[in-house]
Amino acid sequence: MDNYIERLKQIREEKKLSLREVARQLHMSEQCLLMIELGEIVPTGKQIEEIMEFVVNEI
Repeated sequence: MDNYIERLKQIREEKKLSLREVARQLHMSEQCLLMIELGEIVPTGKQIEEIMEFVVNEI
């Protein structure tokens, strides 16, 4: 799993944010976000950009 996805999950858990809350901010479904976190699917380029932006803004 890529570091930015691990960091996304870590931030989400530390801040006690639900999958729903984070998925909404990332403009994707909860199921899509969960599958990305579990490494079951590879995010698109746009999803990667949004995840990285979320991670940077939450630091």
